[in-house]
Amino acid sequence: MTPACSSRNMVRVIEGRALLAVLLVSGAAYAQEPSSACSEAYVSAQRLERVGKLVEARRAMLTCADASCPGAIQTDCVQWLGELRRKLPSAVFAVRDAGGRDLVDVRVLVDGALVASRIDGKPLDLDPGEHVVRFEPRGARAHELRVVMREGEQDRAIAVDLPAPPTHRPVPASVWITGALSLAALGTFGAFGAWGLADFGSLAYCKGFCAPSDVDAVNLKYGVADVALGVGVVLAVMSFVLFVTRPRVSIAAPLVGVRF
Repeated sequence: MTPACSSRNMVRVIEGRALLAVLLVSGAAYAQEPSSACSEAYVSAQRLERVGKLVEARRAMLTCADASCPGAIQTDCVQWLGELRRKLPSAVFAVRDAGGRDLVDVRVLVDGALVASRIDGKPLDLDPGEHVVRFEPRGARAHELRVVMREGEQDRAIAVDLPAPPTHRPVPASVWITGALSLAALGTFGAFGAWGLADFGSLAYCKGFCAPSDVDAVNLKYGVADVALGVGVVLAVMSFVLFVTRPRVSIAAPLVGVRF
């Protein structure tokens, strides 16, 4: 074999060994990745359960209970999952309006974190302990309440009955219009009545001999006063009826910070 051929063969052998080494290292690293994730989840699940964070502990247990994890780790995690299911509390939320009707377009936040964008009647898992539950119905005022979930308490019904929205009775424009017209008519009655009385007094000197035109002028003033009085009374009654029977109007609730 010539030196040139020997050198080429040696290079091929070295390249082959290098490639084999790379494949072995890559395979070992790939094989260790699931084991490392399983070990981390295994340790994390125990730590989270000890501090009462059962929801996070369950997620870790699901990771280490996977079939890709080593047998001993997988066996323990599967057993822990069964035990945790009996300990993990859960709640079923419900919101009803003032008429007792169920609302579904409601966001639910627990301790500030969104846990549901709609109410569908399905239970939601919660850690044991105290929680602040906030309900944000579309088009209505948000409502908060504090609840204490007990270990092993499952499918607890947490319902909120929303109060009727606040109302007020604004005075309609028709009340002001009829009231103003009534005052104007009564003012006309007073003016023409006083004018007629004054003219009637001036006819005292010619009693029985007054000119018909002067008498007619006084009667006309009295007639205008009488009509104005009648119109004023009718308008005053209308204004009162409109004021008493004015409808109630709901006050829109502010939805500060509520987004959909």
